Amino acid sequence: MKSITSLFRPSKKSSPSQTREADQPPGADGSTESQETTLVPPRAETESNFTLARTKMIDLLHHPGVISDLLAVAERRTGLNRVSLVGVILALMCLCVCFSIGAGLVSGVVGFMYPAYESVKALHFMDKEKEKRWLTYWVVFSFFHVLEFFSDHLVWWMPFYWLVKTIFLVWCMAPVSQNGSMVIYTFIIKPLYSKHHEDIDHVMDNAAREAGGLLEMAAEKARRISVQSEGNPI
Repeated sequence: MKSITSLFRPSKKSSPSQTREADQPPGADGSTESQETTLVPPRAETESNFTLARTKMIDLLHHPGVISDLLAVAERRTGLNRVSLVGVILALMCLCVCFSIGAGLVSGVVGFMYPAYESVKALHFMDKEKEKRWLTYWVVFSFFHVLEFFSDHLVWWMPFYWLVKTIFLVWCMAPVSQNGSMVIYTFIIKPLYSKHHEDIDHVMDNAAREAGGLLEMAAEKARRISVQSEGNPI
C-alpha cells in the first residue's frame, strides 16, 4: 500500500530561482553569467575593418613623397580633396578596363608600377619579410605572363577579360597573408618545382654551356677577322 500511495503523492516542487539556476549552464569560472555579450556582430566587425582600411588609405595619401606632392597640386587646381580625386581616378580606370578602352595599359600599370615601387622600397630598407612577399609576387607574375603569352589570343575576346585580369593582379598583390601570390606559389609553382627542379637545372646548365660555347666561337671569329683586316689593309 505504501508504494501505491507514494505514486499519488505530489512531488516536491523546486523554487523558480532554483529552476533558473539549473537551466543556466555554468561558465568557465563556475559563474552563470552569459558569454554572448563578448561576441562581436559580423556587421560591426566588417564596418571596423572598412574604417581601418579607409584610415590607412588616407594616411598613405598624405604620406610625404612624390605622390603626395602631385595630389596637392591636383587639389589646388580642382578644388577636390585627394580622397575624392583618387576615387575618381579609380572609377575611370574601372570604366576603361570594363569597356576595353586602354585596358591593356591600365592593367599593366596596376600589375607593375605599385609592386615595382614596393619592391624597391623593401630592398632599400632591407625588409626581409617584404622582400620575400614581393619576390613571390614577381615569380607568380612571370609564371602568369608566360601562360598568358600562349593563351592570350584564345581568351582576349572574352567579355570583361581585362577586368578579371586586373582583379587577379590586385588579389596577387593584396596586403594579406594568403593573397593570390602566396596561394598560387604554394599550391601550383612550388609542387611543380619540387617535382621537376632537377630536370630544369639540367636543361639550364646545358643551355648555359651551349650559349658559352657559341659566344666563344663568335669572339674567336671576330678576332680572326680583325687580324686578317689588319694584315691586309685597304
